Amino acid sequence: MEEKAIVKHETSNPISIIRTMDDAERAAKAMVASGFFADSKSAAQAVVKILAGQELGFGPFASMTGVNVIQNKPVLAANLMAAAVKRQGKYNCRVVEMTDSGCELAFFEAGQEVGRSIFNKADAEKAGLLQKDNWKKYPRNMFFARALSNGQKWYAPDIFNGATVYTPDELGAQVNEEGNAIIDVVASPTPELIPTPVPVAMPYEQAAAMTARGKDEADHRLDSLTQQQLTYVVEHSASLVQVDAALTVLEHDFQIPRPAVD
Repeated sequence: MEEKAIVKHETSNPISIIRTMDDAERAAKAMVASGFFADSKSAAQAVVKILAGQELGFGPFASMTGVNVIQNKPVLAANLMAAAVKRQGKYNCRVVEMTDSGCELAFFEAGQEVGRSIFNKADAEKAGLLQKDNWKKYPRNMFFARALSNGQKWYAPDIFNGATVYTPDELGAQVNEEGNAIIDVVASPTPELIPTPVPVAMPYEQAAAMTARGKDEADHRLDSLTQQQLTYVVEHSASLVQVDAALTVLEHDFQIPRPAVD
C-alpha cells in the first residue's frame, strides 16, 4: 500500500521522525512494546496520541507523555500548552502572581502585552472545584493550568491552528502534581464496539443489533473517525467481521464511505 504523508505542524524544530502513517505506526508499536507508557495498551491508541500530538506540533515522545484524548477532545498537560505559547516567538506569557489562592498570567504578542488571564479561588468555588482532590493537593498547579488554558484561548488562539485544546482538569480528569492526566482505564479499540461475530456484508439492521450497547455507543465513538482512521481499523483488526459491522453502521448512520484498501 502506498504510504500516506502526514502534514507536519510547523514548529521551531524542523526535524521530525513522523512523516508518514507507517512512521507513526512503527513509533507507536515500539512505544507500546517498551512498557513505559501505561495508559496506552495498544498500538492503535498510541497512534492516535502520536497523530494528535503531531497535528498540535509535538514529537512522538512528548505526545505519548503529555497528550490525551478525553471526551473526544484533545487534552494537553499545562507544560506542553505553555511551550506551545512560547515556541513560535510570536506569543509569550509570564507569571504575574501564583499562590495557593490564584494565578495571574500576562500574555504578550510581538513583545506587547495584549491581556491578562486570572483564575482565583472565587472562580474555582463558582465552578465547584475546591473540593476536588487535585485542587486540595496541588492548588497552585491547578490555578496556573486554568489561567493558562483560558489565556491561550483568548490571546493566542492560532497556536493550534484553530483547534480548541483543554488541560486534563478542565475535562474532569485526575491529574498528578505536574498536571498530566492520570488515565486508569484505557478506552477499548474501535473494533471491540462490535464484539459478536456475524456474517460479512450483513444488512444494516443486523449490524446495528449486534451489540447490546447499541447505537448510542456507536454514535459516541464512531462519528469522529477519519478516512485514515477507518483505513487503519480495516488493516489492523483481528476480526474482519467486526470491522464489516462497524463500517456498515458508519455508512448507514454517518454517511462515511468504506475506505479503499489495496
